[in-house]
Amino acid sequence: ESLESWRVAVIARWSRRQTENHFVHQEFNMQAVRDPSKRCPAAKKGQDATLVAREVSEGILPWATSGNCDAGFGISDLSLDGENAGEFEEAAGEFDAASAGSIDSPSEEVAEPTDAEKKSKKKKKPKKPTTLNTGYARSSAEVYSLVADKLGWDVHDRTQVSSNITMCVSEDQLQTVLRRGLSPKQYCGRILGMGDVCSKCACASIMTLSQELSPGSCSFFPRTWVLPQEWSSLQQFMEGKSEPLICKPDEGAQGDGIFITTSFDDLQSRLRSLGGLNAGNVVVQRYIEKPLLLNSLKFDLRVYVLVAALDPLTVYVCREGLARFCTSPYRAPSSKNLHHLTGHLTNYSLNKHSADFVHATAEEDADSSKRTIHSVFAELATQGLDAEELWGGIERVVGETCRACQPWLLEVLQTTASKDKLSNMRGYDGGPGTFHLLGFDVMLDQHGRPWLLEINCSPRLAIDCIENVNPAQVEDPKDICRCMEDYRPHIHKRCDVDHQVKTAAIAGALLIVDSNGGTKRISAAQAPLLECYRQVCGPPFGRGQDGLVRAGLQTDVDVGGEDGLMLGVLCIYTRISGPRRKVDGIKLRNYVKTWGIAKLQLHTVDSMYLEYRGKAKQGGFGFEEFVALLRGLVAKVYPEKSVREAIQLLVSNELQQHGATGLSNVGFSSDEEED
Repeated sequence: ESLESWRVAVIARWSRRQTENHFVHQEFNMQAVRDPSKRCPAAKKGQDATLVAREVSEGILPWATSGNCDAGFGISDLSLDGENAGEFEEAAGEFDAASAGSIDSPSEEVAEPTDAEKKSKKKKKPKKPTTLNTGYARSSAEVYSLVADKLGWDVHDRTQVSSNITMCVSEDQLQTVLRRGLSPKQYCGRILGMGDVCSKCACASIMTLSQELSPGSCSFFPRTWVLPQEWSSLQQFMEGKSEPLICKPDEGAQGDGIFITTSFDDLQSRLRSLGGLNAGNVVVQRYIEKPLLLNSLKFDLRVYVLVAALDPLTVYVCREGLARFCTSPYRAPSSKNLHHLTGHLTNYSLNKHSADFVHATAEEDADSSKRTIHSVFAELATQGLDAEELWGGIERVVGETCRACQPWLLEVLQTTASKDKLSNMRGYDGGPGTFHLLGFDVMLDQHGRPWLLEINCSPRLAIDCIENVNPAQVEDPKDICRCMEDYRPHIHKRCDVDHQVKTAAIAGALLIVDSNGGTKRISAAQAPLLECYRQVCGPPFGRGQDGLVRAGLQTDVDVGGEDGLMLGVLCIYTRISGPRRKVDGIKLRNYVKTWGIAKLQLHTVDSMYLEYRGKAKQGGFGFEEFVALLRGLVAKVYPEKSVREAIQLLVSNELQQHGATGLSNVGFSSDEEED
């Protein structure tokens, strides 16, 4: 309102109150106008009495009243007697003169602020930190909290709280989080189906199939048999031989049930003592007889691998990991030393119980039973082995293995999404909504060649270790523990090597995930955390951001070529099975008719379908059975060709007939998606 309207409103109210004899018997304290420091907070800002009078009139500042009354009054509650009214008019006049001299005077023009000044005066909203949910993390919650502090993130330990990144350790937890719905800035720390694909039997079958379809591919995986399916093949291989083999139960973990044998008869008797093959599936693998040794000790490497997305396949390798040593000197396997597991098996869960186990310290781990890969490679350099060449071989192992597993993981996602009508939900499309941190167990032979032993879907991320103690020598009896880690009295303490390696691996992985493949700018303080990671598959990270080096490996896979042959088979399976992911005899008949091969009788297709359906697991005839059936069919149709050449011919025909349609059904896209 203008000053004149303000004056008129004040005088009119005063006059009306006087006429109606509606006096309020409290004196208006003009001290608030003349000396605002007593009652008026505005005086602390250096405002003069006239400005205070204006703010009081507009109801911005409270009226000061006698009787120590702190209640605030607006202009509508003002009642003035004659003396105070005159003083108020005088103050208003002073305000009128001041306004005329300072505001309305054309001689003093206020300069318009520049754009830079306006921008500098704007208050930027503080950026919300990324939130990490560790409610499902169990024993790994401690290391995740340490990493979050290093990154400057907030941590939530309640599973119901919505967070940017949620860590899961089981697929039930994953499904719970995904079905709530993920926003474009939310991620879940597990990929659906990874546990099944990384199991010993499934991984062995996938790698063996890749070796068969693409000669030269996955040559780093030792020859493996899955029992009981390949029992006859194993018996034929071991006939008349005395070659060491290592046997691992499919459901085994932490070294449970593992043994080494050199004869088929011994294998039969050992399996019989463990309950026979009815107790579960078993993998039998050729033993690496001449491993690389350090100080006569055998060791393997735990390499941490981040699978950031399946479509497009995006994989990173952490160049810092664990080297796990046996606690007994290595001797070539024979019937006399096969029972000395601490000289043959590098599992930490076995060797930690040995009296010869050496705990590492923060200052030195040269002689410890668990060391960093960095320190081990530095020692190998003195023996003439180049660290870059060693890492190059390991990255090749990781890249080829992940490409071999990709179709199987995509099939699990698509089948689950189709059955539950979740195809459009983030996390079921194979994109960056879900990620997985894997543990690759790699062993170097005497020439420094890497061999893949197995893949751990849920690598141990705890950073504590146990140390056996004498209860009489422990100061505080409360520190003594008798948990399942060891039946003997022991204490838990932080392992410096685990802390160093695992915090580096987790911090870099979470930073890559949160940056959405590098599209989100990474601060200069966080960039060093990416120095230990190398990208082996997928679109280039960060489109030029510093901090992460891309390994010089092939990443563009031709679906119709050898490297992408299984992706093409998945296209065929997707088109035949349809939206409901079901394959029956009629669908197979119709597909085989498109081959145009008269010599293949359709009743042969029916009989083969019934045979493989009978061998199917509880889930029914799925992708695994379809691949086996397809291999049998092409062997009958194209006897003059190898299985690889025959399937490659089918895939090429499929792509020519259906092109991008078949690919879109699987969820592939040729263009990189932008968030």
